[in-house]
Amino acid sequence: MSESSSVTRLPRRLLLGYSIGSLGTGVYSTVPALLLLYFMTDILGVPSAWAMVALLVPKLWGAIIDPVVGMLSDRTRSRLGRRRPWLLVGGLGMSLTFVFLFRVPDFSDVFSRFLYVAAVFAASATAYSIFAVPYVAMPAEMSPDSSERTRVMTYRMSLVMTGIVLGSAISPMLVTHFGGGREGYAHMSVVVGAACALAMLCTFFATHAAAAGKPPEASHLPLRTQLRSIANNRSFTRLISVFVLQTIALGTFGALLPYAIARHLGQDESMVGVLFLLLIGSSILSMPLWYRMSRRWGKRRCLMSASAAHGLLMLPLMFVSPEYPHALLYMQFAAGGIAYAALQLMPFALVTDIIERDCRETGVRREGLYSGVWTACEKIGLALGPATAAALLASSGYVASSEATTVQSAATLDAIRYGLAIIPAVIQIASLALLSSYPEDHARGPVGSVESPTARTSSIA
Repeated sequence: MSESSSVTRLPRRLLLGYSIGSLGTGVYSTVPALLLLYFMTDILGVPSAWAMVALLVPKLWGAIIDPVVGMLSDRTRSRLGRRRPWLLVGGLGMSLTFVFLFRVPDFSDVFSRFLYVAAVFAASATAYSIFAVPYVAMPAEMSPDSSERTRVMTYRMSLVMTGIVLGSAISPMLVTHFGGGREGYAHMSVVVGAACALAMLCTFFATHAAAAGKPPEASHLPLRTQLRSIANNRSFTRLISVFVLQTIALGTFGALLPYAIARHLGQDESMVGVLFLLLIGSSILSMPLWYRMSRRWGKRRCLMSASAAHGLLMLPLMFVSPEYPHALLYMQFAAGGIAYAALQLMPFALVTDIIERDCRETGVRREGLYSGVWTACEKIGLALGPATAAALLASSGYVASSEATTVQSAATLDAIRYGLAIIPAVIQIASLALLSSYPEDHARGPVGSVESPTARTSSIA
């Protein structure tokens, strides 16, 4: 019979303490994405081609080391636990490198400025991996109950989105408040870096009993062998394929949105901020709703429903033009945010179920390694989204100009529409095809509460 009634609910204080670290990661990941390219080109005078190298290479480096960090955190033995030493080192390192990222010495030549930013950003990416991979791994070991792990992810993803809103809204204001230019960015980096450090240290201290009484046994097989084993887990590979595809779709959409606002609607950047505020705001508010729905429907069905809804809601943007009703656009983004919440919450919740089943079958804990592979693929998806947008613009003959009145070709305007509407819709259709054969999760009770190990093995295959 089901044991769900015997599962201890995690205290809200622990959930909040763990999740507050996501404020730091949300702010940290947003600010460089929003400001670093502009800072390098327009403040430091670094050529745009060099700036793209400085932004791309650290992301690829982070994707390479994520599985290694995950495996090492699985094998860590200390009085602080497996994950928390990594949280401490990574959180402090991430905050410190963020401060120096925007506090560039007054080098006389541009190449030295480029090298400095590239090196510091690579160090920052390393510190981010050290914190983020063990941090993402923790929910899988905090409870044996699938519903409780979804509850953890509900708190976490709500605070991630809060961090994104804070990072995108407050950091530019701080730059202006401190006078702009190099000094403005330098002072902003101190304030933001200190805030990130505070959030991550709160998580370090709040999670001291996150997995108390659960002695872990990590796998000591070589990394290559373990990666091959994970690749053979078809539930995991199918889920991560869906997540990467959707990350590419959302990245392409986000990168092209400012162009649509300027070239099709004739509005300035402030409208982009309003639309993202509607999107993220409705996402945060709808997180508890998706948690309750996942208990009733199951996480797979929730993810499929949200994928279909998101594709349909954005499809009318194929007809965006100066006459497109602004009220309709606002309603699309507010409603799209509800679907977006599930696109963020459900994959992370589902992967904790996969990790738990893997532990029951193998007898070893590999949360860190699974999370490392997951975050590595996420970074690849985040890089491919903007790259897809750039390729669309380049292939259509986009004319780079700071003037919104610059005339663009019909092919360019169509390419922007395709990237906003058609490409995400096609990707969501592909996601639905992959999810249709994904094994139903066990969101209504503890994983494995009524199944034998043999039955669990067949469900994964």
